Amino acid sequence: MIFLFTLLSLFLIFYAYFGYPLLLAVLPSVRTGDDENRVEGDLGWIDITVIVTVHNEVAAVEKKILSVLEMINSYCAETGATAELIVASDCSDDGSDDVVEGFSRKGVKLVRTSSRGGKENAQKLAALDAKGEVIFFTDVRADVGVEMLQKIAPYFRNAEVGAVSTTDRVVSSSDHVSGESLYVRYEMLLRKLESKFNSLVGLSGSGFAVRRKFCENMRSDIPSDFALLLQCREAGLIGVHGNNLECRYEAVQTEEQEFTRKVRTVLRGITAFFQSLDISFLKSDPVFAWQLISHKFCRWLVPWCLIVAGIGIVPMMFRGFLYFLFGFGMLVFFALAALGYFRPEYRKNMIVKIPLFFLNTNLAILFAWIKYFRGERQVSWPPSKRPA
Repeated sequence: MIFLFTLLSLFLIFYAYFGYPLLLAVLPSVRTGDDENRVEGDLGWIDITVIVTVHNEVAAVEKKILSVLEMINSYCAETGATAELIVASDCSDDGSDDVVEGFSRKGVKLVRTSSRGGKENAQKLAALDAKGEVIFFTDVRADVGVEMLQKIAPYFRNAEVGAVSTTDRVVSSSDHVSGESLYVRYEMLLRKLESKFNSLVGLSGSGFAVRRKFCENMRSDIPSDFALLLQCREAGLIGVHGNNLECRYEAVQTEEQEFTRKVRTVLRGITAFFQSLDISFLKSDPVFAWQLISHKFCRWLVPWCLIVAGIGIVPMMFRGFLYFLFGFGMLVFFALAALGYFRPEYRKNMIVKIPLFFLNTNLAILFAWIKYFRGERQVSWPPSKRPA
């Protein structure tokens, strides 16, 4: 039984990180049309609403507003369509709202919640005031470029598309190396494969666009980048990965901040996953259900599998040379992670950074599970400390 559970755990770890992407790469697409065909057509340009959500971002909100206004002016001048900017304030009390109101003459709208209710609650309130056919949600500290709207609009000329996700790019300052950028690059590759195969199972929280009709009954208790994608799938539409929609943001400043951010996002993801299990369309869409379980749930099972495999591999090391080599390799992997944790100067080395980030990520997932079992839920939180 120890041998069986150890092998099963090792298989699930491999499947979660490598098996699922490999299957996406080799399996034929379940729908017609490739990425290029999805953005063809001359059906005119669409009106777009840009929503930026803030909570106590006085240091970054003015720069974000100026960049979005430049993006809107470029889009309107080139296409003849209209676009607007709504800043959704989650009850900010640091002067952020005053900065936003200073741009009211330039058409910037401020939508403020009466009490702190979280990012999704502010987004929902702002979406009710939106006029655009498509809503583009973007974080205050994300750099999306001046031509983002011109690149987004063509995707929605295809009636099959309900949402479009940006391609995240994490940039690090010269004196800090974060494992976050490694994870994001892996995640973007996975989303590219999912988009080509069928549909995304989640959107990028830092930047995504969705048809406004799906925001009319937007949920505020689970992440919008997941809830809105589920609404698109329930309506028979897909979420696609925008290879040309680059969204850049700075990495978090420390591994400890990355750990806290990961615990929060996984806890919200686990909560959303179990709340979505009662959606009837998952039963009639087994391919998407398989994607959802493989991408989300299997990844969240990895820390438990690491515990089982770590315990089970010890007695197996004495049953053969190959088992000994494998067990010894696991010990070296853990030792490199410990080296990176206790000696930060080694974190710039890739053979240390990868094990450290892998174990740091899965320890965060384990903490998220513990919080979930305790009944803890997270709707609002202080923003991650990223440079503007």
